[in-house]
Amino acid sequence: MKLTIFFLGMILFIASGLLVSYSAEDERASLGRQQLQEKKKYEINMEERLERLGKQLDEINVKTKDMTEQARKEMTKYLDDAKKKQKAALRKLQEIRKGSTEKWKRFTSEMDAAADSLAKAYEKVKSYVKD
Repeated sequence: MKLTIFFLGMILFIASGLLVSYSAEDERASLGRQQLQEKKKYEINMEERLERLGKQLDEINVKTKDMTEQARKEMTKYLDDAKKKQKAALRKLQEIRKGSTEKWKRFTSEMDAAADSLAKAYEKVKSYVKD
């Protein structure tokens, strides 16, 4: 009788361990899905931001045709700088897309800095056009 109770206790102990293990795995899978959704949302938002800034730079580039030669040279310098920053930001976005969901959060600060740098370059170009 004592042996039967002992075995039943062991079975319950093992079963409860399996349930806890299954619950932890389920929680990790849910967290992984949530991180993947956050990563995709971030990628989409950043892509839209970079695309919008790129279009705005292209619009300004078209306006340079109406400028004097000196102003056009100066503007080209600013536009070239902005285009370099745009390429750097796009490269950073590709790195994020290739990275795993565990690593993507590390890249977001670098990506945000690259996008902010591009936005500042755009603002500089835009202010030059208005002057």
